[in-house]
Amino acid sequence: MKVEEKLNEVEQQNLSEKMRQLSTNATHEKDPIKIMKEIRDQLEIIPNYLTKQNISFKELMHQVLSSIITTTEKLKNNMDELRKIPILIYKIMVIQTYQYLWKTYFKSGTGQLIIPSETKQKVSYSTTLPIWPKEIKTIVLSNKKDKTNGNEICLKFVNDHLYALQHQLKQY
Repeated sequence: MKVEEKLNEVEQQNLSEKMRQLSTNATHEKDPIKIMKEIRDQLEIIPNYLTKQNISFKELMHQVLSSIITTTEKLKNNMDELRKIPILIYKIMVIQTYQYLWKTYFKSGTGQLIIPSETKQKVSYSTTLPIWPKEIKTIVLSNKKDKTNGNEICLKFVNDHLYALQHQLKQY
């Protein structure tokens, strides 16, 4: 269990670093195609702790497989298969992180970000006001000539990205 806890800790650190990068990148204008490309690029990067060169990961794989299999040839084949599992788990975690970000965009844009029952104190302002983040408005409205229906355009844009992320998650 200690090895699993270490992997979880490393994964959490890695994901929190990605969230910091997302928040610093959020101020720059992005093309919708570039956003999805950025996500795909992020998924292609395999973290160092999951590579074949990582000694501790290699030792962990040998420990697991040696308890299961004794034949050397089968061990090598199964090691490659076993290595794919944590890589897929990592990719799923990356997708889930992006989903969380886009769900937050959705909640903000639909006025669901702050739910009155969750706040401990009474507020004197409306908490159901739909506010689209600047990044979303900039991306969507810069590509559209007709800006009269901005709320619906932003909603469709965010829903499309959530759908694409859900589809990608299902694939993994």
